[in-house]
Formats: sequence, C-alpha cells, structure tokens
Amino acid sequence: MKASSRFMKVVACTALGIVLGFVLYFGIARIYSAGYFVPWHKLPTLPAEVTELVIGSHGTVYARTPSGTTYRCSRWQDECWVQDEIPQDSTSFVNTVKPCDFSAPQFSWVANSPADIAICIQGEDSHIDCFGRDTYILDNNGDVWEWSHSFCVNALTLCVWPLVTIALGTGAGLVAGLFWASRSHRGKGFSHEHANARHSSRTGR
Repeated sequence: MKASSRFMKVVACTALGIVLGFVLYFGIARIYSAGYFVPWHKLPTLPAEVTELVIGSHGTVYARTPSGTTYRCSRWQDECWVQDEIPQDSTSFVNTVKPCDFSAPQFSWVANSPADIAICIQGEDSHIDCFGRDTYILDNNGDVWEWSHSFCVNALTLCVWPLVTIALGTGAGLVAGLFWASRSHRGKGFSHEHANARHSSRTGR
C-alpha cells in the first residue's frame, strides 16, 4: 500500500510536468511569434526632410520628401536611402496599418520603442507558412527607426520545441515526484521510530 502511494505521487507529478511542458511550449511560441523581445534599429540618417513613410514588400520602406522625391531603404538589398520611385505593385502584398496600433508587441515596455513619434506605420506580409511584420517610426528628430520580425511554421516550431519543453516538464515532474515520495517515506519512517522510542521509554518505566 505504501509503495502504491509513492508510485501514485510520482505519476501525478510526472503528469503535471507534462502539462506544464505543454504550457511552456505555447507560452514560448506565443512570445517568440509575436516578437516581444525583438529590438528596434535606427536606420541611417535621411538625406532630406521627410513627410511620409510608405512600406513596400520584402523589407523595404520608402520616405517621401515635401517636394515629392522618394528614397528607398531595403535591408534585403543592403542599401538605404537611395533615390527611387515607389513601384506600383510594391505595396500590393502588404497589409498596412496607419497610424500604428500601439497595443502591438513592438510597443511593449520590453521592446523599448522610440518615444518621440512623428509618423508611425505598420505592415504585415503573409505567406502560406510564414508571416513578416514591419514597423517604421519617424521621430521628432528626423530619424527613422525599424522594427522587423518574421515567423515561420516549420519542423523546429512544430516538432523540436514541443519535444524539448515536454521533455523538460516530464523530467522536472519525475524528479519532483521522486523527491516527494522519498520525503513522505522518510517522514513516516521517522514518525514510526519516534513512536516506538516513546513506547519503549514508557515500558521501561
């Protein structure tokens, strides 16, 4: 009966560990896919005053001056603020939000977003198994800041992450269950010995 009780404690803790592993996986997936800890980056200095920002596809942002001149900055092409026209189809695949949704993860306290905002624009580019989010801010000093995050559903996110977190939870639950069962067994043993000692002392009297 005692062995059965200890076994049930180990099983209960292990099952709890598996559940916590699932919870840990979904928590990590949520935080990572949302981009809570993705930092902001300051782009090179603009060549002229800017009155508008336009998000293009493939990590490209355009800056328009009061005279109508546009400059392109693209992290994929590794060039920034090159004078260029905005292609007609450049923004067709991007869902643009302007002004920005300041409840989004990139504006949380952990992201440390720029405080003095003159212009803010967000864009989302979605595909079958991936999505990308870009946010650009023009601050009151005339500097442009970029926040960019992409997330893809693949073998790493669907298989490796769940297996790792469930294994960690199972291991932690198993260790906790063994420790709990061991403590209970030692506690009962100590109580039994203490009771016998008290009984012997009374008998001796």
